[in-house]
Amino acid sequence: MNTKVLVKNIRTICRRKGISIMRMEEDLGFSPGLISRWSKTKTSPYFDKVADIVQYLDVSFEDLMEEEAEEDIEEETYFRQETEGRKPSDADGEDLILYKKLAVLTEQKKICWKKGHTDEEIVDFPIEKAVDIRKYSQYEYYCYKCNAGYFVLVVQYNEYLGKLNTSLYVMADSLADPIKENEENCKYYEQILKYADPKFYSRISRARAEHLKEVFMNMDFSKVAGMQG
Repeated sequence: MNTKVLVKNIRTICRRKGISIMRMEEDLGFSPGLISRWSKTKTSPYFDKVADIVQYLDVSFEDLMEEEAEEDIEEETYFRQETEGRKPSDADGEDLILYKKLAVLTEQKKICWKKGHTDEEIVDFPIEKAVDIRKYSQYEYYCYKCNAGYFVLVVQYNEYLGKLNTSLYVMADSLADPIKENEENCKYYEQILKYADPKFYSRISRARAEHLKEVFMNMDFSKVAGMQG
């Protein structure tokens, strides 16, 4: 069994079907990050676990083991930036006050974010154009309705690198173009996620912790100055 091909195909199929690998692992009773660890070890996964994935994804064993699974990646610039000439990290004071207010009110449960891809979805947000499936294996998004408009928090996660990306979009109404805020990975976005979806945030935190431990165990301290044997 070619484990690297298996993991690559699992990720590709999950992206196509809009399935979170982290959620699939939880649904199947796997430990967080298990599938990612398969590609880093020489031990082949147990057959029963692969069979569980086949059934969960509604695919064949051949689909998981074929050498190449074509990815249908659409490269399109869809979202407009409201302000030109500013770097993504250059949020001004008023922007930060807005982000902090959203985070604080979420923590106080005074505003409620609805998760996308559910029956309670409150706006038709084109999530497939907001995420980068080449860099991130999992994603979620959350909508908060404010008067006639919407705030949309997009969360992307790369379990292999332990990397989390968060961004915020504003829609003046349900038919308006989503406007991406200039600030990415703002600390307040992660705070919003923490209180808007504690279960998902906890899963990501555990997976990131597992990744950190794995990175630490693979570090070569023999080359670090001052280390003694």
